[in-house]
Amino acid sequence: KFALEAFIAGKGIELRTSPLVDICGACLDFYAQVRVDGTVPLDEDGDMFLFQWGRSQYDKRPGDFHVDFVRQFGVPATDDEDSQGDMCPPYEDVDYYQLHCTIWMPARPFSSIANGHCWLYRPAQAADFRTSMTSHPVLVQARDHQQTASEIAIEKV
Repeated sequence: KFALEAFIAGKGIELRTSPLVDICGACLDFYAQVRVDGTVPLDEDGDMFLFQWGRSQYDKRPGDFHVDFVRQFGVPATDDEDSQGDMCPPYEDVDYYQLHCTIWMPARPFSSIANGHCWLYRPAQAADFRTSMTSHPVLVQARDHQQTASEIAIEKV
């Protein structure tokens, strides 16, 4: 969590005031440039990037539209009862974590945009992913609107 916060700040980006496309770019750069020690191999989906957006009644701010830049990585499972065990073959010995950079926007300007997500599976494909993301309707619509809140958090999934 602190590494992502420092990386974003090092690029001169403020989560509360910088354009969403810049925040997205910083999170994507973090994924492309910084490896997490001890993850399962990339070719086994050990480190991926997720761009997701929408409205959810389970969200921390259900009145807002959220945009979430997520780094998901897997590490060898511990023996605790929370490990995924046999529930997620073929990765039965992996615990997954998600590092979220979530930005909330006012809901009304995004009312015509359906919930959705896009995955990036390999850091080597980050440049192409960035090109498609910058023209994504969520980031285009966000150009004219200010964030209502932001958060960086990590969770075990």
